[in-house]
Order: sequence, then C-alpha cells, then structure tokens
Amino acid sequence: NWYVRRTRDRFWGAEAGPDKQAAYATLYEVLVTVAKLAAPFVPFLADELYRNLVCSLDPEAPLSVHLAGYPVADASLKDSQLETDMTFIRDVISMGHAARNRSGIKTRQPLAEITIGGLSDAEKATVNRLAELVYDELNVKEIVFTEDMNAFAQVTLKPNFKVLGPKYGKGVQTIAKALAAGDAVALKTTLEAEGSLQIEASGESYTLKPSEVDVQTQNREGFFVEVDARKFVALSTELTHELILEGLARELVNKIQNMRKDADFNVSDRIKLSLTDASPLVAEAFQAHRDYILSETLTIAVIDTPSKKAFTVAQKLNDESATLSVEQI
Repeated sequence: NWYVRRTRDRFWGAEAGPDKQAAYATLYEVLVTVAKLAAPFVPFLADELYRNLVCSLDPEAPLSVHLAGYPVADASLKDSQLETDMTFIRDVISMGHAARNRSGIKTRQPLAEITIGGLSDAEKATVNRLAELVYDELNVKEIVFTEDMNAFAQVTLKPNFKVLGPKYGKGVQTIAKALAAGDAVALKTTLEAEGSLQIEASGESYTLKPSEVDVQTQNREGFFVEVDARKFVALSTELTHELILEGLARELVNKIQNMRKDADFNVSDRIKLSLTDASPLVAEAFQAHRDYILSETLTIAVIDTPSKKAFTVAQKLNDESATLSVEQI
C-alpha cells in the first residue's frame, strides 16, 4: 500500500520512459511473487492473480501458480539501511497523521511546518534524507528539529490515586509533590522508555509503573503534539491566506478527480473544465494555482460556458462553494 501510494506520480506520468517502466516492473514482480508465496494458504485467489498476471502474457509459463517454482529470496537485493530508514520515517509520518487527525485539519490543507523532537543525530540524518516523504505525506512546507517540547505542549504527571492510594497511603501526596517538581518531559520519557520511574520523596524511594502515573499532554495554542516515548512531533496549525488558497486548490483537484471517476472517464482522458458560481476565495485559489490544477486533472481547456453534455456538479469546498463542469476531449 505504501509503495503504490508513494509511486502514484511515476504510474501517472504521461511519458512511458525508463522510470515509469521500472515502477510497473517492480510492482509486477512483487504481485507475481506474492501470488506464489500466498498459494499454499489462499490457493484460489493466488491462482487467479497468477493467471491474470503471468499466463495471460507468457504462453510458456506453468498453467497454474501451484505448478510454478516457489520463490527463493535473493539476499543480495536486501538494503538493510533503507529498510531501517523507511520504518523510522513511516513512524514519524504516522505520528504526524495522528496529530492532524486530532486537529481536524484535512491532509489536503497545507501547513507551514512540523517540528520533530527527541531524535539522535542519525535519526535527524534519516529525516533529512527522506524529507520529501514527510513533506508530501503530511503536506507541510518545512521540517524543524528541536530538543524542547515545552514550547509546543505542557506535560504534567500526577499519581494515579486510585492505584497508589491503597498501596502507599499518605505517601502518595509526597509522590505527587515529587512528580510536580520534576522535569515532566524527562520523567515521561524515562517512564515510557524504561517501563518504570524511580522517585525519591521525603527520604523514601518509590518505583512507579506506567499504570500508576497519569500523564497528560496539553497542546499550546497553534500546535497539535503527538508523543511516542522519547520522540515527538508538533504540527503547526496556523493558516495564512496563502496556505488557505493552496488548500482550496487541492480541494478543487480532489473534486474534479472524483467527478472524472463518477462520469466514467478513462484515466488518460483529457478534459475541458468550467468553473462557475465560484465564491471569491475559490476563484482566487483557482487563478493562483491554475497550472497545478490543470496539470493534476489533465485539463487542457478552461471554458466559460459548459456544453449540454458536460458532467456538472455544485460543490462545497471546505466553507466555500463553486459549480464545476467536466467534459471529455
């Protein structure tokens, strides 16, 4: 799923050049190999997949996946560093998506920046190497590194009184004071990384489990923060006029693409586009990002008045509106 999503631009490219062919060849090899790997435990699905992909092209191929040789791994093709880097960057992106979901801001709406904290130098280098994935997946303009989460969220640690009260009695109050006096972010990091937290209070030593500590993270205004052990991401949610216009342009692309699908156009069909009854902000967004919208939707002509055979829909774009018409050429 990740590979297909990240390779859409290569599949979609108009020119059938080496890069596009390589993308198709890679996907083809993966699908055929998966069909063979899956054959013992999903025999009918695997055979259908194999016959569609292989038998339809190669008359010399075995007539069934169950007659084909079982795949053998080629260790020379393994890139351990790439696998490690990709696993890490997908984790960071997943945290960014979680922050976006909690903010309620669509992924199609660009945001100014994402701040990533708690990374080692090697992890920062990984983010820099694969920064384009972060920009594209999270739709942000800039990546910033930091070591201080206090600028983006307030973390507080309190005892779980229901659990610790019966266990320590009045001692739970001294634990509460020690937690309040400590570095909340550092204590939280230790608790999650080590699975326990050692607290010294009034001459006593207490070992606290994660279930015995109530950790709360309060976002500061303009940010949504997601924390995972020692690392965190802070998504800036402040929207400038330029960002709002770009978000509307992406909404227009999404609506037009869905209309193409609903009208049963072919993927490669070029179209005429008409934009009428548009709110001032939608009209401004269209003019500001005209080239991007036309390129993404394979539009080669923008007309004022659609023909009778055009597919027309009155659309809502965030809090704005416009009527869109598309027609095959």
